[in-house]
Amino acid sequence: MRLLYLTCHLDVSGVTRLNLDILKRLGNDTTIFVATTEQEPSSGSLLDRFMWCPLPPLQLWRYPAGERFRVLADFLRSNAIDLVFITHSHWGYEQCAKLKHLMPAIRIVDALHVLEPFFLRGGFPDISAHPFVHRHLDATICISHDLRNYIIRNYAVNAGRIHVVKNGVDLSRYSRIEALNGVWKKELGLPAEARVVGYIGRMTPQKRPELFVHIAREMLKKMPSLHFYMIGSGPLAGDIARIASSEPFSGRLLCFGRMDDIPLVLHSTDLLLVPSAYEGAPLTIIEALSVGVPVVASDVGAIREYVGDYCHLVPVGRGEAGRLQERACAVLSGDTRAGAVGGFNIAATAAGYRQVFQDVCPDRPNRGMPL
Repeated sequence: MRLLYLTCHLDVSGVTRLNLDILKRLGNDTTIFVATTEQEPSSGSLLDRFMWCPLPPLQLWRYPAGERFRVLADFLRSNAIDLVFITHSHWGYEQCAKLKHLMPAIRIVDALHVLEPFFLRGGFPDISAHPFVHRHLDATICISHDLRNYIIRNYAVNAGRIHVVKNGVDLSRYSRIEALNGVWKKELGLPAEARVVGYIGRMTPQKRPELFVHIAREMLKKMPSLHFYMIGSGPLAGDIARIASSEPFSGRLLCFGRMDDIPLVLHSTDLLLVPSAYEGAPLTIIEALSVGVPVVASDVGAIREYVGDYCHLVPVGRGEAGRLQERACAVLSGDTRAGAVGGFNIAATAAGYRQVFQDVCPDRPNRGMPL
């Protein structure tokens, strides 16, 4: 199979990291190509992580708008693409009907991760389920039953085409390794007994880093020996860094940009706090729980479906900040190290995606129709 991964951009996000892990595990009989439809964000890109593909990512946004579809179609034909895999690309969805008209044999599969209540045009689940798009999709992958049920409940779709494949992480990296305990604390110059609360995520309104800062400030009033860190990049990073350098933190809130060795960080973390406004199923939560780090999170998206029995969840809405703070302090006052949660293996996730791809694209030549 020859597959084109068509996405908006290769930003530093959980979705991009997940798709990278999935695509690299599809097997030697699958050749992967990549195309992006928007310029890489200034806050960070994983473009360099896709250089193992046979060709560099096709950056469609570099072409004049009127030429992009022809460039895409020529690329599909010249590279004998069998299947287009769309994730988070408005432009990609807009081309589905035209692609099917010109290349009837090509298959199109999309993946949906999160309901986006604040998007003016509607979130990607709403775009995917729209009748002018859904009819041209051979399959849709949802990361949760909650998301699949939302689509089936609200749209006249073919339910048989909508599949659930749950997210996973690389358990060879995200598991408890005693030799890593406290190593990052030592590198930071913190005492071994220091209690550390972390935030790992993009600095965007969706993730509400400013709420984390507010909660950290209140927690320090009750537990003044705590230390905090925030890891991530994005449009709010500058504002957060300025707050972190002011009172009352006095060096107790450390801010970092993109970091690759998250397992090392988690082995020095006593609590992960996730105050998102909306989510799919955050990989960071799964990673933390897989290492054995307790998590306190806002009860949004598919978090409850995934880890409701293991994660400390707080209802969103009025008083949420206070409830998050109280729950976080309660967890830290008790046993701060939970048993590691298993069962979220990226290998199983990749196998699920591969099965969907194979079902819609059985082994046969597929070159589309000449333009």
